[in-house]
Amino acid sequence: MSGPSDWLSQANLEVREEVRRRREDLVSTGKPPLIPLGELEEVAKRVSIAAPQDLRRCMDRLTDMGELRHFSDVPGLEDVVVIDPRWLADLMAKIVTTNEDRVRELGLNQGRTSMEALKKVVESECLPSTDKAPGLVRLMQHCGLVYAAAGGAAFVPPMLPDRMKQPLATLRGTLVEMSSESLPEHRRWWSAQYQYGRLPDNRLSRLLCRLLLLMPDAEVLDVWRFGALLRRPQRAVLALTCSRPEMAAVYTLHVAVCSPAPELLGARVSAVLGEELGGMEVGGERELEREGARGRPY
Repeated sequence: MSGPSDWLSQANLEVREEVRRRREDLVSTGKPPLIPLGELEEVAKRVSIAAPQDLRRCMDRLTDMGELRHFSDVPGLEDVVVIDPRWLADLMAKIVTTNEDRVRELGLNQGRTSMEALKKVVESECLPSTDKAPGLVRLMQHCGLVYAAAGGAAFVPPMLPDRMKQPLATLRGTLVEMSSESLPEHRRWWSAQYQYGRLPDNRLSRLLCRLLLLMPDAEVLDVWRFGALLRRPQRAVLALTCSRPEMAAVYTLHVAVCSPAPELLGARVSAVLGEELGGMEVGGERELEREGARGRPY
């Protein structure tokens, strides 16, 4: 494990100073603080940081210092480095916002807008000529701030209506009615409840986006801050919601699937929950049941 001496090595400090100079130059000319990855590699080579693993270690140190961010796993941003993370945070804050002017600019209606409106907001800060606006929008999707829906629509999960205190009976009734109308008679229910400690909003928002992507061909019938109701005609119904009693420290995620083989989609949901919220659970239970006369998703 590297210590403070590695953070403050002469080579790392020299790269940091060059990053700061480039940042000032870009800001002074009104350009976004983005530089090609190759440019940073050249700066590092001048101070004898040449091997890929050494460059990665240097970038990790500068990231820890708050000097830069590199998103190698986001299409469109693999070859660019953000050398002012505050600029990036400000850009995201233009999307997740209650500012009336920004809300009007986005056409934001209870967390619903369009991908075109989002793109225009990003392009106001990062001109189309940079060719990086699409990558920045994908980054927001990657972080769970944006979900691209069918027909060019978009959801901004943190801005969706909050239904944490909505009675589960309301959603249960909707599910039973919908499954009876749209699914074959040999349908079955899979339902589960998962309990977690404190769940930050950003984790729940990203989780919602991941679960929406489980059924990309499904119709999004309804979506709220930490929940959704999806329907795949003649094949499946999926519902997710999060509840938390007043003043309680436990969050409960309720999941219900209705289809001819609900355990298959249920297993995929469980896997996503494990990936996104692993280590935060305080308990959980599952049940699999055949639908009765009225049905009982949970």
